[in-house]
Amino acid sequence: MVEIIPKKTKNFLSSSKQFGFVFYLIVFILIVLIASYFLLNFLVENSREEFSNLEKDLKELMTPEKKVLEKEILDISTKIRNFSLLSENHIAPSQLFIFIEENTHPDVWFFEFELSLEEKELVLYGRTENYKILGQQIILFENEPAMTDVLLEDVWNNREGNIDFIVSLKIHSDVFKPYFLTKDQSNE
Repeated sequence: MVEIIPKKTKNFLSSSKQFGFVFYLIVFILIVLIASYFLLNFLVENSREEFSNLEKDLKELMTPEKKVLEKEILDISTKIRNFSLLSENHIAPSQLFIFIEENTHPDVWFFEFELSLEEKELVLYGRTENYKILGQQIILFENEPAMTDVLLEDVWNNREGNIDFIVSLKIHSDVFKPYFLTKDQSNE
């Protein structure tokens, strides 16, 4: 149904009570913002002053003698770090002789060898009395975990009636480490 008498609509700005509330709210927020600005500015200046005081105190504590000592300590720690890297990567080919001695049959003689440290390969030229002992020697090498590959390259009978042979061994790199324990040393 159509109304004949129109109702009055409330106008936001026409109401002075509501206008006053919004005005005071805006003024309050503005005052809080201005006060916050000055408070934060004051705190930043205090922090800067405190930081400069701490820096000054630190400079007073760092005498020339202490600076020299600190530099020496840093140099020594660098040298220790470098030495530990060197010692970790150091190889000792002499460990190989102990290793081969422990893994050689009592009736086998090696009279020549070729060693390639880059490829971790050892070629042994040896002599034994018969093929049975040669087979036992090959089995000894194959059963050793530090040997990654065993290859009997050549076998022949020499003039004295013995068996000469050439065996190629790929050896795990730990054998060349100075701390590598041989079987006898690890049991002690």
